[in-house]
Amino acid sequence: MIKYQTADKCDPILVIGAGVCRTGTKSLAVALEILYGQPCYHLNDAMHNHPDHIEQWLKLCNQWTSTSDNRINVSFVQSILQGHVAVAGPPAYLLYQQLMELYPEAKVILTVRQPASWLQSMQHTIFRLQTLFGSGIFNRFLEHIYVGPKFGALLERTIQLTYGGEVNTEIALLAAYESWIEQVTRSVPRERLLTFQVIDGWLPLCQFLDQPIPNTPFPHVNEREETQQLVDKIATTKTYIQISCVFLIVIISLVLLFLILYFAISRK
Repeated sequence: MIKYQTADKCDPILVIGAGVCRTGTKSLAVALEILYGQPCYHLNDAMHNHPDHIEQWLKLCNQWTSTSDNRINVSFVQSILQGHVAVAGPPAYLLYQQLMELYPEAKVILTVRQPASWLQSMQHTIFRLQTLFGSGIFNRFLEHIYVGPKFGALLERTIQLTYGGEVNTEIALLAAYESWIEQVTRSVPRERLLTFQVIDGWLPLCQFLDQPIPNTPFPHVNEREETQQLVDKIATTKTYIQISCVFLIVIISLVLLFLILYFAISRK
């Protein structure tokens, strides 16, 4: 467990993560916490510690379009990120350019992975979650139990803003992934940007941030396994509830049929 140093709530963000989902954003967040001894903001943690952040992020994302000059509410961002030394993961990566302006001394880390591996990971985790949290009261109920209200809507909106609306094929999705990488690479000055694969470990990260290499191994957080376990748990619960509902309907139907027959016979 990481022991955090006392952080000033007004301290600026030092590192901005610009990598999309399934590129090692959680591993990067933990690595930054080890290096700086202070928390890195990541939505996975916020879901447990600040569930109200989900609705706030959704409100911000719904005000955005992929083409307009998107401005951020500075007070909102500062209140969300206060007490953190860095930020990584969705949906904050969407704000990387605005965060660069807000924190001009911050460096940007673009986490990437081999496209085919990234696509497979997305298909087994994020897109399965997206399917489970579709429309309907039943899905909203499961969402509320496992990840909190509005999470499915935030996930959907983040995907739309990142990859666009037409990513119905693997080719289109991979092209959108490559386009995001190109956009970040083009937008961030070379001296402020590190394109980073978590498999490369401490050396490139510490050199870029001018930090000593820790004695502890680089953290490799298995988000895919954790997410798959969550997906499987939700899917199993959904199946059990559906079977229970069918069973209940059958029982009620049989009871009603019995009552109808009973009263019909009683009248004779």
